[in-house]
This record gives sequence, structure tokens and C-alpha cells, in this order.
Amino acid sequence: MTYSQYTHNRIVKNTKEVLKNSCINLDPTNKYIQDFTQDKGSEGKAKTIVCSGFINLHCHLAYSNIKLKEQKLFPWLKELLSKIQQRDDVYSPRLNSLGGAKAAIKTGTSFLVENTNYLSESISAFQSTGLKGIIGLEIFGSDPKKANDIFNASIQEIEKQESHEDIQITLSPHASYDVSPELWKLCIDWTQNQSLPLLSHVAESDAEEAWFQNKDSAIAKDAKDFWASINTLSIKEELWQSYPSSIQYLKSKSMLAYNLLLTHMVKARKEDLEEIKKHNISLVSCPRSNEFLLNGMPDYNLWQELELSYALGTDSEASNYDLDMRSEANSIKALNSKDAFELITEKAAKILKEESIGSLNPGQSADFIVFEVDESVDLDSHNIFDLIMNPEISKIKEVYINGSQKYLAEGINISK
Repeated sequence: MTYSQYTHNRIVKNTKEVLKNSCINLDPTNKYIQDFTQDKGSEGKAKTIVCSGFINLHCHLAYSNIKLKEQKLFPWLKELLSKIQQRDDVYSPRLNSLGGAKAAIKTGTSFLVENTNYLSESISAFQSTGLKGIIGLEIFGSDPKKANDIFNASIQEIEKQESHEDIQITLSPHASYDVSPELWKLCIDWTQNQSLPLLSHVAESDAEEAWFQNKDSAIAKDAKDFWASINTLSIKEELWQSYPSSIQYLKSKSMLAYNLLLTHMVKARKEDLEEIKKHNISLVSCPRSNEFLLNGMPDYNLWQELELSYALGTDSEASNYDLDMRSEANSIKALNSKDAFELITEKAAKILKEESIGSLNPGQSADFIVFEVDESVDLDSHNIFDLIMNPEISKIKEVYINGSQKYLAEGINISK
């Protein structure tokens, strides 16, 4: 039986090993990498670099066609909800999810962690495009008396979906201020039993952190005004107690667990991050979305100092400019190109405990990006990661997932 073969000038197996003028050979199923062989015939042809597909650890595909103005989180949420309720051609969960999945693959993403209220629409988008990933069904509910009903309805929604080999479905309690401890703990228990991550937004904005400290704080007003507009403020105020931060609230209620994947953490204090470290919890940063929503950037130097486990996501196009993981990584100016590349490949795969993705080694999934490089570039005289992470030099020509071509750019000729 024959297997597929792809010849390229440089193949980046991982951050430590780069092959020159080699072929990727796939196994008979065409889904996995079998081995690599040398091929001098690639010299003189269009210059190409191949690397593993990118991993986006946080997104909301259903908001892909919604363009909102830059503003603080809770006014942004109010405007987003207004757009959603219009239910017009601009807001279609099915079409937006599909468009977002296509946009993600076009920029090199092969694996995506999705957060959604529209489970079937997200699954359909993944299936239609070939995108792999984890889909978290978003959960809301501050009233502890309703925790069981909300949880059971969520599990029923998951169980009625057909299973798919490359899609895992988990739970995503929206945020610490939106989900009661009773409901949160039900979600933790279920996801741990299923060996799945639990997804949530935490410590994203000043308003939510101010709310935990003092519900009458002027800084918390944006959050309270939004909750009042959706009729959830009264139950939050009824149960309110003061905490130094959202993380300390989660700790006090025994809501921190090893399988949490916490997104944002922009406003986390050092003691909060140390608590995260103790619980072996991984983080997701969305730097461009955080800037878009006027939240600033996390202290990445502190994250590095504490040796936190983290990688990157884009969040949605409603709070970002696109779903491009290269642009996301490049926005962190403190990173060199190799470290930026590692955050959207190997480190992300390690966080997900997904051994089959994140690099290109025998036995791993054939998920890879083919870049066409300007013909004037001497590959031997450049850092390979500088080339990959520079979209002006390296244009995405093709994207493969499970050995199948899922994106082909039209007429690339970047020397012009």
C-alpha cells in the first residue's frame, strides 16, 4: 500500500529539530506521519517551510461576523447581546460559526478550543471544515437552587449530540461571577470523570474584580448595570460576600481544580497566580482581545517567573481583529519568535494533554501548514522561527488536517 508524500525545503518537526530538503511520508490511512526521508529534488523549487498546525485555546466562533467597537468588557457585552437578539442576517450562529472555522483554518489553525451557547452549530462548523478541537457548552446560573436543573439540561444537550472522533465536548461555566458554587462543582465533577478540561473566563476586567471586593464600588458599576439589564443582579447581590479577588473567591468555595483551563487572568495578583500554580491549573491569554476590551495585558514576566503553564487564544472576532494565531503571538513583544511559535504549538498541546498534535513526529497527526517563502530569502541565513512568524515573508499556502488539504491559497507569489 502506498502512502502520501510531501516534499519541502524545511520541515520544522518541533522547536529543536528542523529537516532540510525532506519529505513527510504519511501512513496508509493518510492521517498520521509515518516517517521523513531526504529529497534533494526540492532544491530549486518554490521555497516552502512546513510546521505543525497552530492551536487556538480560546474562541467564540458564533460571534465571527459581529464587529463591535473597542470598549470596556461589560458595555461591550451589552452591545453584543443587543446584536445577538436582532437575529438578522449578520447574526446567524450557524453561518458565523462556519465562517469563523474557515477563517481559523485559513490562518493556520488546525485545533481550536471553542466556547459556545450553540453546540450543534459549532459541531457542524468543525465537521464541515475538518477543524479539530474541544467545544465547551457555556453555562450560566447564579441561583444555587437552580444548579441541578441547569446542569442536567446541559448534560442532556451534550448527550443528544453525535460523537465525533476529532471533537470533544466539555462544559464551560462562563465566569466566576455568573455561576453558583453548586453549579460550578457539578461541572468540575462531570468533567473530571470524563477526563476533560473545564473552561472559564476569570479575572478579565477591573469591574469584575472590584465587584468581588466591594459590590458598591464605582468601578463595579459597569458590571452591575449589565447584570441588571439581563435580570441577574438581584440574586448576585443577595448572595454577595466580599473577597480579595475572583481567585480567592474560587478558592474559598473549593472551586479550584487541576482540570481548569482559565482564560484571561489579566487582573490576577501575584498571590492569585501563586494559588493557580499550587493547583496545577493552566491559563490561556488572549492579548489582543484584552487590549480591545481595554483591560490591558497580563504581566507575562511574572507568569514566566512563576513558571505558569499557559498558551494563547484569540477570543472572538467581536473583540479582536481576526482569528490569526501568528498575530496573537506576535502581539507579545517580550517573546522571541521561537517562544512565540512554541506557545501556539507545543506548549498548547501540552496543556491539552494532546500528544498527537503540536509538533510533527512519527505517529502524530498529519496536521501541518505549508508556507511559501519569498524567493529572495536565503533559508540558511535566517532563523527558521523568524521566517515562520513573519507573515510578510512566509505566506500560508496550504493547511492540512489529518493529511487532508483543508485550505489552498489562490495564486501566491510573494516575490511581487
